[in-house]
Amino acid sequence: MAVLGICFAGMQLLPFAMVPDVIRAAGAGTAGTYTGVWTATEATGAALGPYAYALCLAAGGFVASTAGDAVTQPDTAVAAIRYGFGLLSAAVMLAAVLLQRRYTLDGTARAAG
Repeated sequence: MAVLGICFAGMQLLPFAMVPDVIRAAGAGTAGTYTGVWTATEATGAALGPYAYALCLAAGGFVASTAGDAVTQPDTAVAAIRYGFGLLSAAVMLAAVLLQRRYTLDGTARAAG
């Protein structure tokens, strides 16, 4: 989990470092629109995360319970918990990194903007 946390911090740092460059290249008049779209996209991603994890648990046959009720989880549900926290998170982070690699605003573009 610590490694995933470090990866998440790095994934957050890179896009936030890009924001001023993109705003400068696009023009200061678009800063509000750009940051608004940024915030909406980030909020949507944060909202979809629990649903993706719930789908992983459902696929594994996770058995829900109420407080005080002891439930024995099937082995597939325990595996789904592990996969949801590990592989699902890693896959989403990998997708984000691959999308961020498309960032092409280099020094020449910043100087021209």
